[in-house]
Amino acid sequence: MDWSSEAFERAKKEQKPIVLDISASWCHWCHVMDKTTWSDKAVIEAINSKFIPIRVDTDKRPDVNDRYNQGGWPSVAFLSPNGTILSGGTYITPQDMRNMIPQVLNYFESKKEELLKEYEPPHVELHEAKHKIKTEVVDAIIDSIIVHTDLDFGGFGDQPKFPIAGVIDLLLLRYEKTKDDKFKRIVTLALDGMAGIHDKMDGGFYRYSVSRDWNLPHYEKMLDTNALILKDYLHGYLITQDKRYKDIIVKTVSYVLGTLGDERGPFYGSQDANEEYYKLDPAKRKKVQPPGVDKTFYTDANCVMISSLLEASVILQQKQLEETAQMALDFLIENSFDKIKGMSHYYDTKLHIFGQFSDNVYMIRTCLDTYDLTKDKKYLDFAERLVDFINKRFKEGPGYLDKAMTGSEIGALKMKNKDLFHNSIAADSLLRLHSITGKEDYKKTAEDTLNFFMDKFEMYGPYAAQYALAIERFYNPKIAIHKLVS
Repeated sequence: MDWSSEAFERAKKEQKPIVLDISASWCHWCHVMDKTTWSDKAVIEAINSKFIPIRVDTDKRPDVNDRYNQGGWPSVAFLSPNGTILSGGTYITPQDMRNMIPQVLNYFESKKEELLKEYEPPHVELHEAKHKIKTEVVDAIIDSIIVHTDLDFGGFGDQPKFPIAGVIDLLLLRYEKTKDDKFKRIVTLALDGMAGIHDKMDGGFYRYSVSRDWNLPHYEKMLDTNALILKDYLHGYLITQDKRYKDIIVKTVSYVLGTLGDERGPFYGSQDANEEYYKLDPAKRKKVQPPGVDKTFYTDANCVMISSLLEASVILQQKQLEETAQMALDFLIENSFDKIKGMSHYYDTKLHIFGQFSDNVYMIRTCLDTYDLTKDKKYLDFAERLVDFINKRFKEGPGYLDKAMTGSEIGALKMKNKDLFHNSIAADSLLRLHSITGKEDYKKTAEDTLNFFMDKFEMYGPYAAQYALAIERFYNPKIAIHKLVS
């Protein structure tokens, strides 16, 4: 069954626990689990008779994934009828699943009376900013990035290795301000390392590396990952003029346009992982069907790619990339926007899932990026229109909730959450709007949002880079890596 009130009502009526499977079209081990565990006769019989099964696509329901993911994909969560997590895991073998099922059922029976009660989300303080932002926060986040820098293989942290949004920009911004080569070296080390997850044959980047040295990729290719890394290499090339980076940029753009591009303008969500395909000899690969593509248009991921292509159009001096990006943006504005509900999360001939903050805030930023380059006021107007919308639907105290609350939420979706990363993008965009329009409300809302996270940012380590960039813009509105190309 889909995630729905009907599924949970059925679980309550029949007094059965729920098994939630969070999967993805691009996920190799999700496909393996479908062929093994979920195809095991004993598991099928037990699940169908003793549980209410629910399946969720992580890309299509990020709000469910954020609250129920068990540490990767696939994610299996056993839930009570009220949505409380009883047990869970990532990939579970058929034998392990056969062992888990009776344990979950026994626990559920022993706590049934309590687990059938209405879900009560934990209290989270959302209405108080205890401290005010200060410039030292940026220094602290940069220090954290330096501490986490892998001086042997590049990048940040240990294995598995992921690209981290905002880190390259923050370091390059500090390099531009100080001319300290230390920051430039960390950037080039990271870019050289990330080249290990670049597909040198078909182009594009894999999602991450299992190994610290970047040489053991997870082979799925995500639109948003490619957009993020493309931006990093664009800015790295802008500073270094290293031809290797330009070659990677060109191949990545070619991959995105050729494999993920749609003639209507937007871009597809992902290409599946297929380890066997990507390990083939190049001559043999040409004779084999490439991995499948999820031809869904996700608003947030499309917005990130549009912004990256706009920058590529300037840095590569290719006007057609600006036109391609603008065509994609115009499609989203025309087809994925509802006057009452804002931006939908995804489009596949019709609109699906409203009320995700990320879709709306990325659209605001991308409209501002497009306005900066084209000076077409319709994009500025649309950005301001969406700011009015997010202030009405997502703002609660200082900062914004990650989803609009309707009062009909199920289980852990009742939990209110303010995400540092997307709130930082919101604050940064509000500050840009203040610079363009002079409207003080934008700056005040941005400041309140940044203040709210002052006692929380340290736990994020290098992942707080976007927060630092927003604070930099608050104190230095004209200084940002973004301004180097617009």
